[in-house]
Amino acid sequence: GAIGHGGHIDLKAADASGWHALIWTERCDNAVSQTSRPGGQGLSLIQRICRARGGTFDIEWSVFGLDATLRLPVAA
Repeated sequence: GAIGHGGHIDLKAADASGWHALIWTERCDNAVSQTSRPGGQGLSLIQRICRARGGTFDIEWSVFGLDATLRLPVAA
């Protein structure tokens, strides 16, 4: 992850238009060399929970990190 390579992590929360959102951002000085890894059960679990609650979980990769956004409806 970013911290192990001299980078940083930011976590933000927001409420908008009936949705709760958590945005996890990782950035590093080194370019990302891999955008997946075998055995990612944690991410699969997050995605299943979000779908079961009517939400979404998205990951967007950039050259120097990623943005992961979890959205759940306020009623969840």
